[in-house]
Amino acid sequence: MLFALIIIVIFLLGLLTYTLWQNDRLRRRNNTLSRQIADIQQHKDMVEKAEKKQAGNKVSRSSIARMDGPSMYQFLSQVIREEKLFLDPAFGRQTLNNRFGLSYNQIGRAFSSAGTTLPAFITDLRLEYACKLLLKEKNRSISDIASRSGFTSSVSFGRSFKQRFAVTPSEYRQEAAK
Repeated sequence: MLFALIIIVIFLLGLLTYTLWQNDRLRRRNNTLSRQIADIQQHKDMVEKAEKKQAGNKVSRSSIARMDGPSMYQFLSQVIREEKLFLDPAFGRQTLNNRFGLSYNQIGRAFSSAGTTLPAFITDLRLEYACKLLLKEKNRSISDIASRSGFTSSVSFGRSFKQRFAVTPSEYRQEAAK
């Protein structure tokens, strides 16, 4: 009889452990989904804001195309920063080409006049944004910060971060906490 009671208690403890594990798993999944929904809403709001700004933009396509390299760089970099276009992982020359009717060569010359390239400029903006998130949102995972900063993977984020700052994102966060 005692043996049967022990088996029942062990079974109930196993069932309780399994139930708690499943509950924690569901809670984490719900948190992830909630963050993804919030990110989608933030992206949607950002796109709407960019569309409104573009509609109110007084600069015509032809006037942009006639700008010299430094002026075009100033204009494009301002638009990219203000509208946070760099947060879109797909952002690149094609986006600027579609929006402003600029050729790839024009875009390349504009950024080379400032001593950089468009991909390097975008990466720098993403890294600056990621640094702010690393310090501001300490409970967010590194991979979440990578995706919120416009990087397509946490591996490319970590590589770019270490190349630029000589520390990993985790080390940067730890050093800043000291």
